[in-house]
Amino acid sequence: MSSPRWRGWSAFLSRGLAAVIASTGAVVFTVVPAQASVAQGVDVSSYNLSVNWSQVAGAGISFGYAKATESTNYIDPTFLPNWNGMKAFGITRGAYLYWHPSVDPTAQADYFLQRLDAGGFMPTDLAPAIDVEIDEGLSAAIIAANLRTTVDAIHGALGVWPVIYTSYAFWIDFVGNPTTFTADPLWIAQWTMNPPTPTQVPATNWGGNGFRIWQKSSTGVVPGISGPADLDQSSGALLPLIGLGTVQAVLPAVSNGAYGGYVTAATIQNTGTFTNNVHIVYFDQSGAPVGAGDANLSLPVNASWTVRQDNGNSFPSTGGDAVQAGSAVVYSNQPVAAFVNEFAPGNVGDATSYSGVQVPGGVGATLYAPAIANNAYGGYTTGIGLLNEGNSPTDVTITYRDGSGVAVKTQTVTALAAHAYHALYSGDPVLSLPSGFAGTATITSSTGQPLGAIVNETGPGGQFSSYDAVPSGGTTLHAPVALRNAFGGFNTGMGVQNTTSTAGTVTITYYNASGTPTIRTFNIPASGYLGVYQGTDIPTDGAYTATITSSVAIAAIVNEVASSTTSAQQSTSYNTFSAGSASLHLPLVENAGTDPWNTGEGIMNTGTGSTTVTVNYYNTATGASVGSTQTQTLAANAFWGLYQPTDGLPSGTRATAVIATSSGGQVAVICNESSTTTFMSYDGQ
Repeated sequence: MSSPRWRGWSAFLSRGLAAVIASTGAVVFTVVPAQASVAQGVDVSSYNLSVNWSQVAGAGISFGYAKATESTNYIDPTFLPNWNGMKAFGITRGAYLYWHPSVDPTAQADYFLQRLDAGGFMPTDLAPAIDVEIDEGLSAAIIAANLRTTVDAIHGALGVWPVIYTSYAFWIDFVGNPTTFTADPLWIAQWTMNPPTPTQVPATNWGGNGFRIWQKSSTGVVPGISGPADLDQSSGALLPLIGLGTVQAVLPAVSNGAYGGYVTAATIQNTGTFTNNVHIVYFDQSGAPVGAGDANLSLPVNASWTVRQDNGNSFPSTGGDAVQAGSAVVYSNQPVAAFVNEFAPGNVGDATSYSGVQVPGGVGATLYAPAIANNAYGGYTTGIGLLNEGNSPTDVTITYRDGSGVAVKTQTVTALAAHAYHALYSGDPVLSLPSGFAGTATITSSTGQPLGAIVNETGPGGQFSSYDAVPSGGTTLHAPVALRNAFGGFNTGMGVQNTTSTAGTVTITYYNASGTPTIRTFNIPASGYLGVYQGTDIPTDGAYTATITSSVAIAAIVNEVASSTTSAQQSTSYNTFSAGSASLHLPLVENAGTDPWNTGEGIMNTGTGSTTVTVNYYNTATGASVGSTQTQTLAANAFWGLYQPTDGLPSGTRATAVIATSSGGQVAVICNESSTTTFMSYDGQ
């Protein structure tokens, strides 16, 4: 880039190009074939008028940057034609912001991101760039501070560090030569015959990283570009791309017809502040990627996306359990909330849901599963879906303990590959857990690799429920829904695991809608298990919340059992919350949706004082507000239940929900999904 005459950035990479000199006075480059280790590119703006990208591509240019915005009041009129033209002719494309240090740095980032959003971006596009070349009379300290704000805003929105374009002299003389930006790829302007040497790169050779792109001329000649062209060349390293984003969540067990016909569907909500690129990558039981994967390149804020694993993009539909089930990893540029529905063969009987395992908070080298059974409680048996979310193989040990904390069985999965899925069944005759076993499991990686796991529970009446194994216990847990003969006959039961080797005391305090407490106290052995049934533990019928406190760290889940007058039974499970949140997201709520399901939200004020809770609904496809806002003032620990069709959603609507509190408030939320044959639940995230 040159002076602030709105000139576009200097051209980015084009594979296999080199430069020759021919001119008097100025160094002039033209495009010719070059070694394959570097790529040649261009950067353009309205200064270059209309660009013929077909000719540019034919000249060997393989990457380019187009100016998108300047400050907060100028959109380059050629940005979209250049942006679309580069894509049309196979040129790896990027966008840049011509940055003004005197203008609000956050507003500049937002203005630029809005334009990038309007253009539509992909993981294979170049990381966005910031053109840093004017000082506007400000001190180096102010310029560096404002640049940091802009950089962090773009990184926060996209999950990738933006490229910084500058020169050696400008960075030293006007920015103060800081070394705190070296995570950002450097695009260095130096109009010479040879690339900059390490001593010619600011910030101590950019923290030892060197430059990624070299702008070698502002007076190049490129077919298809009118007048002088900015030319760039890569360092030989890979070009910085927007990429898939970061791992936001893992789905330890997904299936395309495995285990007799079970099929899963993942629902993912954009909980960020910017349109999201979301990718689901599937891994087989050896840890190898499988299928084409699924992608949503433009998921609006607050919208959600439901993806069935029988859509042809995940596992084979035939071949048996070994190939039809595996794991999935969710990559995105924005934070997400996610859950997975698991449907029984032929959609006959109960179904289940589990919450997507958030990364890094939901994975760990040790996991705790508070409720494991083998033909217990009249016929309940569990299975574990295990995932190695680490980068290398690991042995995994599963220790099964009974209620007294005694290790009844130990099981080892040897050399579980990175990203690999492994299924474990509590009724496995090789494992040989005693019939009637009710206890816990502790799952441990031998090498400290992060693990994720879900537990499925099946019952004698076709009940099907799931929960996440958790990486740690706590001394205070919150259960938003605890039921005794509520809503026409629903009851809950809790499974509590002592995650320590010390015996302790567990206190469960139930709160009704007004926050009035009922207190129960239990002893729990070292490493032991405690089962508590609210159908008998709570003296009066109704819907409650519960706070579980303990003298030792514990993990806990809640099972909900629906009423039934036939042999077909329904149940669901959810994880308790170690803390409340100021806001939580539900990726799918419905009022007689196409499924056809209705949902109910169980909301608990986990704070110490009253708070006003607001529930807003958003269209799953567009993220636009839908239905009517629901508001309630809740006393500390009080329960609020919302159930469609009476609580805000028009009939036939599928939506997401955002539950927010007044200043300082904290809530925990679960969502129940139900139809005439299914009962499922997942946690707000």
